[in-house]
Amino acid sequence: MDDTQIAESIASLDRAIRALEQRVTRLEHHLRLELVPRQASTRRSPSSVQAPSASSLFNGLALVCFSLLGALLLRVATRQELLAPITGTLLGLAYTLFLVIAPAIGARWKSLSRYGAWLQYCGMCLSALIVLETFHSGIGMTAAMAAAAALVSGVISIAVAGAMNRGGLANFAALASLVAVAGIGLAPAQMVLRAAAVLLLALAGLAAGHWRRWAAVRTTTLATVGSILGVGVLTTAHRVSFPQDVAASLLVALVLFWLLVAANHALLLHKMRGGEAAGLPAATLWAGGMALYHSPDWSGAAGATATAALWAACLFAAARARKPAAGHNGLAAAAAIATLLFVPRLDSSGIGVAVAAACAFCAWVWTGGVLFRVCALFLAAAATLVALVGGPLITADIEGAGPALVAGIVLTLLLLLFWRLEERYQHDGAPRTSWWSGVILLLCASTSTFGALRAVALTAGIRGGWLRMTESLIIVGLAVSAMLYGGRTSRREIFGLGLAGVGLLLAKVVFRDIFVLSPGQLLLDVVGLGCACLVASRTFRARESQDGETAAAPRHEDP
Repeated sequence: MDDTQIAESIASLDRAIRALEQRVTRLEHHLRLELVPRQASTRRSPSSVQAPSASSLFNGLALVCFSLLGALLLRVATRQELLAPITGTLLGLAYTLFLVIAPAIGARWKSLSRYGAWLQYCGMCLSALIVLETFHSGIGMTAAMAAAAALVSGVISIAVAGAMNRGGLANFAALASLVAVAGIGLAPAQMVLRAAAVLLLALAGLAAGHWRRWAAVRTTTLATVGSILGVGVLTTAHRVSFPQDVAASLLVALVLFWLLVAANHALLLHKMRGGEAAGLPAATLWAGGMALYHSPDWSGAAGATATAALWAACLFAAARARKPAAGHNGLAAAAAIATLLFVPRLDSSGIGVAVAAACAFCAWVWTGGVLFRVCALFLAAAATLVALVGGPLITADIEGAGPALVAGIVLTLLLLLFWRLEERYQHDGAPRTSWWSGVILLLCASTSTFGALRAVALTAGIRGGWLRMTESLIIVGLAVSAMLYGGRTSRREIFGLGLAGVGLLLAKVVFRDIFVLSPGQLLLDVVGLGCACLVASRTFRARESQDGETAAAPRHEDP
């Protein structure tokens, strides 16, 4: 390489280095312009942060005082008879609505946009106070007029809060309006219109909550409405001082409120969280309890219809869902509560509750939700209790044996289905279900079968000592069956349940039968106990030999 080529290469490198320096300089200039304003904006002194909050507080209080001045002037003019009472009331309500609407209209004005919330909260409070004072002062406003004024004020306030996207404002507007309607009292006149006003306010709060996705507004509104209607039913039902129409109107409003809660639950089935999902079970328990307290005669049929609708919705939702959500759990809990409240009043045999347990079990099969399984087991235990109390433990005819036997068959089918699904889950590698689920179902089925067979024995004319001996034979059969099946399938929980039956039989023989049975009857009783103990011994021996063979088997390990 000669000197000319070396000079050209050096010159080209010099140009490349200068170009790189220029590009780096430009990048540094741009980065400095972007970073410096951000650093300056994040640095704030403590005085600049704290001073506006104190200033805003006193400015807001001053604005509230001046807004109250207008309402007080109208009140003085009405008291001095410068204005007619109705005219002063209407002007006062119009003034409160102006306080609520003005910040939304004049949002471009800086003072109104900053302190408008103070005016709105003040206007809502004044509206409720004006309605209550005018009604209770007795100057010509009826209960229907007061409820209508509170309704219009509440709906407009909730709509303004929704338009401004202020959830706290909507919550306060709904509460203030509902308190105003409830403060009118329980006067018999025009109770239907007041109950309708409460329901319309609930509907307005739900509409705003769905529009802006405010779960807190929906929950607070429904809880307040349910409390007002339920307390009204509790106060007026079975009271001589209140006409029956008052309690009936409130009860109808409470049923409509429950339908509103159910519709809200259906709309948000896949979106609601645990707190809001508990609203339907709580409303079912509250409304159902109030209905039974007010009218236990006709509420049973209506409650059973609602229960059937809830279980149908639960099965439909479970069939379409791949995994359970909080809404599905709330629906299952509401259906279980309605079942326990209403079904035993119409069906004392336990069959209806057993069918509800089967529905919950099917929902658990489709979704795998834990709450569905808990509801199924709880309802199975309830079906057993209802079948035994309603039939074999009290009556001595075949009508008491039939329902218990049907309930036992339903529960046995549930038990077989549970074991089949447990085997499938274990085969597919999924986690095995809890052992106590099968134990509870087996215990319920065994108890129902015992009650049915005892009722059959009573129907056949067996009494006295022979009846007690028959009870022992039934316990022997159930315990031996459980031990044989548990030993054959290596299910320790089922085998343990059979051993518990043997212990129960032993306690029955020692502490009861030995004192009341004749020698021949006691002999048969002891023979049955001995057979049960022999089966238990052989089952234990088979398990020990199987465990010994397993321990002695050679282990082949891969090198």
